[in-house]
Amino acid sequence: MRIGFRVVVSLSVVLILVASLFAYFEVRAEQRRIRQDLERHAQILDESLAETVELPLARGSRSGLQHTLERLGAKLVGLAVYDSAGSPLAVTSNLVQHLTTRPPAVDEAIGKDTGSGGYFQLNNQAIYVYALPLHSEQSFEGVLALFEDATSLQVQSSKLWHEALKRLLVEMLLIPFFAFLVVRWTLQGPIARTARWMTELR
Repeated sequence: MRIGFRVVVSLSVVLILVASLFAYFEVRAEQRRIRQDLERHAQILDESLAETVELPLARGSRSGLQHTLERLGAKLVGLAVYDSAGSPLAVTSNLVQHLTTRPPAVDEAIGKDTGSGGYFQLNNQAIYVYALPLHSEQSFEGVLALFEDATSLQVQSSKLWHEALKRLLVEMLLIPFFAFLVVRWTLQGPIARTARWMTELR
């Protein structure tokens, strides 16, 4: 009986550890997928807006640029255009009051002349920024930065962990029960029959 109990406990511990590791990697993989979806959406949207923004930027029309950003960024956290030195040329009105520092993604996009994204805290809110270089006749004109709300990532992440923990708790209750049945059928039963057989031989 002691051997059976130790086997049940050992088997349960191993299976619970395996289930815990599986749940952890499953949640992490889902978090990466959700984050990649947000980043890909921001990149595609920024690229689709770039051509529209380049027109007033090439003409040097600050008012036209501001009007274009206000129209395009109405449903976003905000849009901003920076010149080649990193100075803001136009920022949407819903963003300008809170944007006190330049996002690192903008500096990277200016330095490398390629699209760059990164997470950024804005007014205690998680924001994903994607910065895309703007060109006019092959010359570098500036950067279009798109600001997208990333707080949904935290909400979805919390929900994923909550669901994973609920499943794990159920598994922690079921695993010892099934481990006991397996040990009873595959170990204790044959041992008991062997013991009876040896007793009868005596």
